[in-house]
Amino acid sequence: MRWLFLITLAVIFIVRPLHAEASQAENARVGAGTLNQELLSRLVAEETNRFRMERGREALTVSEPLTIAAQGHAEAMAEEQFFAHRNPHNAAHRTLTDRIRGAGIRSQAFAENIALTYSLDFSDMQSWMKNRQSSPAPAVMEYTYRALAKSVVKQWINSRGHRQNMLARPFSQIGLGFATAKDARGLERVYCVQTFCAAL
Repeated sequence: MRWLFLITLAVIFIVRPLHAEASQAENARVGAGTLNQELLSRLVAEETNRFRMERGREALTVSEPLTIAAQGHAEAMAEEQFFAHRNPHNAAHRTLTDRIRGAGIRSQAFAENIALTYSLDFSDMQSWMKNRQSSPAPAVMEYTYRALAKSVVKQWINSRGHRQNMLARPFSQIGLGFATAKDARGLERVYCVQTFCAAL
């Protein structure tokens, strides 16, 4: 009985710090130039799958080839300062089809969502301006990773075409890419890409 108690106690001590560490990472601020792409990818995948499953769809599996395609496009947009599905600077990766084929994917059903946002969370400020409040303007803080993931996925949900991509039944795989670049004012922008395809 004593051994069982000690083992249980050991498991509690092991699990709690891991959970606390994950929670701490999710609540970390999205700092300029230090974007944790792996963490943001995981959280956006979680938010996307939560949305799909709430609507009776199966969860998507993260695909390394799709992630390569998505990450490449996010980095291209950040480096070349454009925001579009079509890359005007690289003929080999001009279209989504080019990027999908370049990553070695042969699926015939695929789609792409893109979003452009800031590492700063302007939602409180926008609400304050909309309601014409007389109180002092709220401070604009950096997003946490979890809050940024929720915000980006919400943008896609609120756009009909992006929403359709997220819920499309043929898709079973997802890839995610993120990159940052400063705008003319020196504010950090975050370029976000989701790619989807049917079974590889």
